[in-house]
Amino acid sequence: MKNLKQVLLCLIAFLVLPIVTYSIIKPGETVSVNVFLDSKDIDVAYLKENFQQVNYVFNREDANVHLLGTSQKTGSGGKEFAFYFIGLNNFEGITDTLYYFSSANNSTTEVRDGYTNTIKMGLIRYMAHASQIVNLQFPATEKPKNNVAVEADKWKSWVFGLNANGRIEGQKTYGSHSVNLSLNATKTTDSWRIEYLASNWSSEDWFKINATTKITSKQIIRNLTNLTVRSIGKHMAVGLESSLKNSTYNNLDMAISVSPAFEYNVYEYSESSRKQLRFAYYIGYNGNNYHETTIYNKDSENLFKQRLQAIYQVKEEWGSVYGSMTGSTYLHDFSKNNLSINTGVDFRVWRGLSVNLNANYSMIKDQLSLPKGDITLDQQLLQQRQLATTYDFGISLGFRFTFGSLYNNIVNPRLSTLRFYNGF
Repeated sequence: MKNLKQVLLCLIAFLVLPIVTYSIIKPGETVSVNVFLDSKDIDVAYLKENFQQVNYVFNREDANVHLLGTSQKTGSGGKEFAFYFIGLNNFEGITDTLYYFSSANNSTTEVRDGYTNTIKMGLIRYMAHASQIVNLQFPATEKPKNNVAVEADKWKSWVFGLNANGRIEGQKTYGSHSVNLSLNATKTTDSWRIEYLASNWSSEDWFKINATTKITSKQIIRNLTNLTVRSIGKHMAVGLESSLKNSTYNNLDMAISVSPAFEYNVYEYSESSRKQLRFAYYIGYNGNNYHETTIYNKDSENLFKQRLQAIYQVKEEWGSVYGSMTGSTYLHDFSKNNLSINTGVDFRVWRGLSVNLNANYSMIKDQLSLPKGDITLDQQLLQQRQLATTYDFGISLGFRFTFGSLYNNIVNPRLSTLRFYNGF
């Protein structure tokens, strides 16, 4: 009986929706489905090669379907791909949202096939009402079995990862090698987010100046961090951030920090892949032991610090905007503070013309760990340790302008340089 009701509801929707929603297309009219791809997380060439029943256009103004794609990491180590189908021109007002979830165990090919099939399913809706359904093929799948019990999660939502990588390179007068090891454990549910990370990074570079002079640079950074977050409804969360750190670059023999935190998101967290405006406040303890005596004549000290952070991110049809502002200060001396601003804009101005801006600026007045004494020229040039400064900045500005043929359906890789796909 339940299945019969579902069939009837689907039949009614199929008969009624075309009348209500698709009245822009006249009866008997054939319309091409022109898709504007707006995602950095998919293999565009693969999609074009394996789904040729639609046209892919360079400019949004020439499209009648805007495909906006986003992705974010899931608690299991996979990814959530969100695809927003936005109807334009003939399909104005026809929108849809589909999701594809990958697993950490999926290969690149499996992930690519998964989200490609999701995109195909989303575009079929537009093709059906544009008389464009021709030779659609989907990979055969086994018929789902009924009454199969779902296996209990013996790991209780915990996911563990072990990473190790090394690098070595050199030439006659230069050599470099580094090793990076890390172990992480995460648990992500609707109510809790728990992360542990232990890492060890070491690097050594050497430069041969002449037959008798050789300069060597060594750096070691070790971290043990934890983040525990408890959800409070759709807009708020509380948490605890803690870490244990050792760094030759920052003159830290051992640094311990523990900071409770509170966060409020103006939008619901379920919308975070598309938009978010978050405010977070941290306050806590820092205990530092230094390799060398600092410029304030300290070998160790106990400090209390507060931090306020605001993050804004939105991705829409016209482009994307990201911005963050973080301010911190030590409670024993408010003059020891830091203010950092980061922003990025990718704005679609007009037909194939878009501009992008990325900028960051920091006012730095809290370098309490700087070692006492003069820094050598070798240490300065090789960046072996932190340098005294009152500011730090960076900015990049660019534009893209594409014009010419309306369509870009063809993929031709002949004699092209091999590029590795990094979409998951």
